[in-house]
Amino acid sequence: MIEPIGLGFAGDGRLVHLTALSARDLLFRLRQANGLTRHELSLFELRDATEPELRPGSELPDDLQNPAIATRIRLVRRLRWNRTLAPLKRPDHSPNEPHGLRFPALPFISLRELRRVEGVVAARVLDGMWKLSSDEGRISRGSVPGRGRHNRNRCDYVPLFGAIFVVERLRFASVCDAGISDVLVERADRSFRLLRFEGVAAARDGRGLVLRLRDRMRLDRAWTAPMADRSEEAVLRWYKVRAVVPQEGFTFVEGPSLLG
Repeated sequence: MIEPIGLGFAGDGRLVHLTALSARDLLFRLRQANGLTRHELSLFELRDATEPELRPGSELPDDLQNPAIATRIRLVRRLRWNRTLAPLKRPDHSPNEPHGLRFPALPFISLRELRRVEGVVAARVLDGMWKLSSDEGRISRGSVPGRGRHNRNRCDYVPLFGAIFVVERLRFASVCDAGISDVLVERADRSFRLLRFEGVAAARDGRGLVLRLRDRMRLDRAWTAPMADRSEEAVLRWYKVRAVVPQEGFTFVEGPSLLG
């Protein structure tokens, strides 16, 4: 049983909205797309000196269901508990149990632990260190994945942040004419970033013009960049976002209708 991973585009920095079930699928995707090391996986763990960890291998299956004990077992150990991903059949020789398929109880994962995972994932993904899927960050042309065979219209799209952004190339003059708008940009280092363009202003030192930009996923982060910037952070191409659809295994919780 797999539950879609919730995505948030409200601009508050909360990229993923997790449950105890979707967190398991997210961990699998992160390891598959990024090849996470043991050190990187340890970033998810909450350290509590009053609750020492159990020795590896000393926990019993029933311990995973007991909140008092489960909080002492490493979170990654509980997230990787594979028995929750497939239904089990009740034994036929048990007269007191109904027949058919059942799902075993999930190992206990606290809301505080889920928020910890959400925070680590958002920080790493939004800073460009991790990807939610292996094909993210590359522009392609063709039919948008997940829209069915009937969609024969070819378009440019960029998988990013668990979503697929259908984009249209813009001239910089068109960006300026549109005023404040949300745009996808390709930087000089060939990475993509979702920004809010807030116009052009004169530089404080009076030497030239600067672009007023804001991180669309974390709206509290704003900066200016010289129009003549030639660094790896410089904007190489501008794209208008025409549509946004979730990648397979993801669903929208907040946004993306907020994209202006």
